[in-house]
Amino acid sequence: MEELKNEFKIDLRYLGFTVIAIIIGAISGLAGALFGLAIKGVTTIRLDHPWIIFLLPFGGILIALFYKYTSNKRAQNTNDVILAARNEEGVEKRMAFQIFIGTTFSHLLGASVGREGAALQLGGSIGYNAAKAMKIKDKHLDIMVMAGMAGAFSALLGLPLTAAIFAIEIASVGQLQYAALIPVVSSSLTASFIANLLHAPKMNVGSLNTVSVNGNSILLTVIGGILISLAAILFMYSLRFFKELFEKIWKNPLIRGFAGGIIIIISTLIIGLFSVISSGKALTFSNIINVQTYNGASGDLIALAVAGTAPALAFILKIYMTSISLGAGFKGGAIVPSFVIGSTSGCLLGHLLGVDPGLMAACGLGAFFAGVTNCPISALLLCFELFGMKGMPYFLITIAFAFIFSNKISIYPAQEYKIDL
Repeated sequence: MEELKNEFKIDLRYLGFTVIAIIIGAISGLAGALFGLAIKGVTTIRLDHPWIIFLLPFGGILIALFYKYTSNKRAQNTNDVILAARNEEGVEKRMAFQIFIGTTFSHLLGASVGREGAALQLGGSIGYNAAKAMKIKDKHLDIMVMAGMAGAFSALLGLPLTAAIFAIEIASVGQLQYAALIPVVSSSLTASFIANLLHAPKMNVGSLNTVSVNGNSILLTVIGGILISLAAILFMYSLRFFKELFEKIWKNPLIRGFAGGIIIIISTLIIGLFSVISSGKALTFSNIINVQTYNGASGDLIALAVAGTAPALAFILKIYMTSISLGAGFKGGAIVPSFVIGSTSGCLLGHLLGVDPGLMAACGLGAFFAGVTNCPISALLLCFELFGMKGMPYFLITIAFAFIFSNKISIYPAQEYKIDL
């Protein structure tokens, strides 16, 4: 009886953790919702005034200067948050401020970046520093970091289930910290509630057609999962290649930001030129500059992919534009771009393999996400939250094969890989 009593006392600690996680979820949810509204606002401004992208080179300089004078020895990033989620490193208070400003500014000017990397940094910083302020013991800070990550991710993308499991799964591949489950879920749901109150934007991915399961399609989605894993590997190597190339050519981050901005402008104009020619529209500068499909997060391409109408080369162009933007020093994440790349590559594979392109786009989104983050459980839940359960067998098999065939490579080098294959 005494033993049971002692165990019950130990479990009671998590009530306190959960209360604190709810507070962190409210704070990170508010920050994430405001961040999402800010991104939506500046994106609308850019699309209404497409000439703004010509400020990209100067924006690259300003972002480099901003991080130089607001950082200590070096600017922290999502990898530092992942290390904090394993109690291996702290997270500076300034990170939340830096990523909010840097990512919003990058979206305003038209860099091809996402926003969820910012959510992980924003939430991780809030979770860590809020827990420090409330005198949480160092050995429990990891749970609060996860709670903050889940809250901001949930508020920003409107995916509370995925956000909760992703925050737990991302730090150590193959090992889940179940002690964090209740606090992190509580934070994620609290943040989602706050975001809904503020009418924060959510992902718009369209809906799947009726899905029927048959052996032939299952086999073809296995092939699709393997091919999507190759696209994921291509994306990750592309990110590293352009980062290393730009740092080698332009060692000064100010010059790197300026040069990268020019490359993005030229690339945007070339893409716009070919798009206008292929569409048969009048070949005017206004029509060319208005084509900014691959600038910003490019979320509209996901809905096109699920509808089966995404451009055939969309995934290649998004890989290129995102790699250039992040390599040049613009701020943002790679996960929403990975949603775009995965769904558009899946759509193309659907046409080539004879599988419903919309279904394959949905599978591709989840499979690509699993491939670049090494988080297959989160990827499966992501597909369920976005598309429902009707494509479940296809989601499951595609994600499993993409995860295994993409091997240990990840967009987050700080991940700890604890699977012996």
